[in-house]
Amino acid sequence: MRTVGHKIVVFGWNDTSLATAVRRFTDLLEGGAEFAQPIAITGSVSETLDAIPTFEGANKVIIYSVGDKAYENVIEKSSAEAFASYCARLAEAGFEMTFDRTENSNNFAQYKKGDVGVTVYFTAFNNTVRIISEPASNMSDRSADTATVEKKCDARLTMIGRTFSKTGSYRGVPVNCGLMCFVLRLENGSFIVIDGGVATEGFAAGIMDTMKSQAPDPSHIHIAAWIITHTHSDHTGGFNKFSETYGRRVTLDELILNFPSEDTCDASPDHELNNRKKTLNNFKVYYPKAKLTKIHTGETRNIGGAGVEFLYTPEDYYTSKRTFADTKLWNNTSLIFRVTIAGQKLMFLGDSQVDSNGIAVKMWGGYLKSDICQVAHHGGEGGTAAVYNAIDPTVALFTTSDEAFELYKKDAHNAHLLRKLHVKEVINCACRITEFPLPYTPGNSAVTDKGNVY
Repeated sequence: MRTVGHKIVVFGWNDTSLATAVRRFTDLLEGGAEFAQPIAITGSVSETLDAIPTFEGANKVIIYSVGDKAYENVIEKSSAEAFASYCARLAEAGFEMTFDRTENSNNFAQYKKGDVGVTVYFTAFNNTVRIISEPASNMSDRSADTATVEKKCDARLTMIGRTFSKTGSYRGVPVNCGLMCFVLRLENGSFIVIDGGVATEGFAAGIMDTMKSQAPDPSHIHIAAWIITHTHSDHTGGFNKFSETYGRRVTLDELILNFPSEDTCDASPDHELNNRKKTLNNFKVYYPKAKLTKIHTGETRNIGGAGVEFLYTPEDYYTSKRTFADTKLWNNTSLIFRVTIAGQKLMFLGDSQVDSNGIAVKMWGGYLKSDICQVAHHGGEGGTAAVYNAIDPTVALFTTSDEAFELYKKDAHNAHLLRKLHVKEVINCACRITEFPLPYTPGNSAVTDKGNVY
């Protein structure tokens, strides 16, 4: 804080520290403090930032608050050697490595020391190192990932579409059904649920009925993981409604997500703070024994025998010149991840947009190749020819109304996907429930419910 002319200027190294400094200064004013003598107020905004080594040799380190007491350090114009040097400094400081991998010239590592967790990664395409410090409790618990899986059933993917509106429309056609709601049955009989649609009984019951019909023991529904791509209500709503209706009847091991900070959500064009709070509150209320994981780019998990790898998180969007305040497209916060199961790769693009898809393509390139692809943003805007070139799927899944599906197929990025690549089958969910036995051969899906559930 300093005086500039006749003004008092308060500044901080990020939004959180600035807000703290302003609050403490105004508290002093309201308390009638006099400033005849210099006054010093000190404090730590983040104990996790204080606990990690500094990054040596950087021209500039930009620090962002990324939610859940996590802070992201962005170091541009860096190198793989600088990444390795910082990892060595973490080890020297007593941090224990819990995860590491290298893929497509990108390097990833995670460390823990006491209550502090650190994720460090270097991406070759933009020569950037990212260091995320946070409470260790945020991070993946891989203790169960190495457990031997007893096969009880074949793997199965279920795409759930329900009618959610009587009046919804977009680009002149009805958009009143569909949405992103997937249930993946694992070979040990447990499930991974992905997003879940809006907060209607149709989606909640669709998820529950699907699991009851597919579980080895319908009286004991075991959800190994629920993955939520982003905070929008058509992706968090199904989880919230399901939790309120059925949460105490099932076992959930883990909720996996990466929501931006409360301040970032509150400032978003869609005012996403309420969705963020409601989702996390319902998790705490209905699943008190479950694990909440803030996932990071590059992480791989083994969940019930399925390999899950996270290829883009909101933290990849930040640069020295760009934050989510610079875009009206909140869908850039959507996770991109892939599941490998039964010898096939299933890509989930969530609501990813041109920017986030572009980052993923530059980061991973042809490594994105997959067998089945949930197309970006229900099939609407956001998909790109480049991301579909990289994924090059055999099966494409749309999650919208049949009327919008016919319209979306004509869009340039979708026409490229469906006509110029190697797609053998394209399926839209609309208000149907469609099952895909895994490994999947085009033509073998089955519609198990054609209900028009509101």
